[in-house]
Amino acid sequence: MTSSDLMTEAKEPVRDRSRPTGYTAWLREGLRRFSGVYVLIALCIAFGIALPATFATSQNLQAILTSQSVTGLLALGLLLPLAAGAYDLSVAANMGLATVVCISLQSHGVSTVLACLAAVAAACLVGLINGLLVIRLKVDSFIATLGMSSVLAALAFKVTNGQQIVNGIPQSFLNLYTSSFLGIPDPVIYLAVAAAIIWFVLEYRPIGRYIYAVGGNKQAARLAGVRVDRIIFGTFIIGGLFAGRRSPGE
Repeated sequence: MTSSDLMTEAKEPVRDRSRPTGYTAWLREGLRRFSGVYVLIALCIAFGIALPATFATSQNLQAILTSQSVTGLLALGLLLPLAAGAYDLSVAANMGLATVVCISLQSHGVSTVLACLAAVAAACLVGLINGLLVIRLKVDSFIATLGMSSVLAALAFKVTNGQQIVNGIPQSFLNLYTSSFLGIPDPVIYLAVAAAIIWFVLEYRPIGRYIYAVGGNKQAARLAGVRVDRIIFGTFIIGGLFAGRRSPGE
């Protein structure tokens, strides 16, 4: 083999011959990464064929999207701490406490705007306390947020005395859940906007790279100059913010 042949071979890109290519590889990779989505699509098709008069309707689709928008917002709140290598198991209980704060204040005559702001502030305060427990007191995030979840559930039960609050809620507040824009329920729009913002920040902003770096290797990120504690602390607060932002109909 001459020197020119060696130079030509060196210029050619190295191919991973052990990795299959083509349609079969694409299908296998898709099944591995998005199998849950495929199962969901198959179930929707099956129920749509079996119950076309009730399941395959625009009203049912709107109802499903609206009810699941709250779960989606909670998932976004959980996503940021998880990307930073921490767990926040208190997001559901935090949402419940924010609900109790918002509804209770309005039932006592507080305006809707102030009640919503108070609920968001309470949820962010919970995120701040979680951050202090994990960062300052060095409690494992799994244990700290699991304990916080029990505390928040007890607080919500204490405030409501185990009863549903149904009186004194303004109709304008309930309309936030039932209103729509161009046929799309408002909670779904809120979820789409929030998801787009989180995606943009994580994929295209430096802070998103920092969050992924912290979640990948805290020690390496700290040696690279990333303020690891501040990043984790901030993700807990943002997670609390998403827990405080919810739909009134849930």
